[in-house]
Amino acid sequence: QRSGNLSQRIHRSADVVLDSNLANPDILRILQLTGTKYFVDHPTYPDVLNKNTKPTLPDDKQKLVFADGEWKIYQYLDAFPRAYLVGSYIVEPDDQQAVHKLFDPQIDLLQTVILSTKPSLEIKPDPHATVKNVSYTPNKIIFQTESSTNQLLFLSDTYYPGWKAKIDSNKSIDVIQADFALRAVPIP
Repeated sequence: QRSGNLSQRIHRSADVVLDSNLANPDILRILQLTGTKYFVDHPTYPDVLNKNTKPTLPDDKQKLVFADGEWKIYQYLDAFPRAYLVGSYIVEPDDQQAVHKLFDPQIDLLQTVILSTKPSLEIKPDPHATVKNVSYTPNKIIFQTESSTNQLLFLSDTYYPGWKAKIDSNKSIDVIQADFALRAVPIP
């Protein structure tokens, strides 16, 4: 909701509807976190808003990457990667408090993830940790990671309680609700 407060019943799905004010720092934060990388623009693109009054991304946060006639595609330059390793976390089991922390500008979401429960491993920062997406299909995602400490693998896909993760294709490990609606996996 525009107030930042959660309604009693929250519909969770892969579809997201955001306030159309792209100058709003809270909206930009969600776009960053979800890895929203491209925007399609057309003067008569079907929309509920008048295109002439619709705000766009700030100029320093977008780059024109495609144009064909009146169609344009802009890249959002501040989008986070779809998956990355994090060495710091905050545990916040209360959904409303997690949302408040999510929008706290003092929390660097590339460095710290907000978890619903404590991870099963002790997590420590490693500025040289890397993650590579090996395979991404609807039912199976494979990452290759490298780090000198235990890390949290953050994935900007929607969290669901039934998700399972395995380390080295055999050892099961928890998938944790992260940043209110997304996923994290503790990686040794």
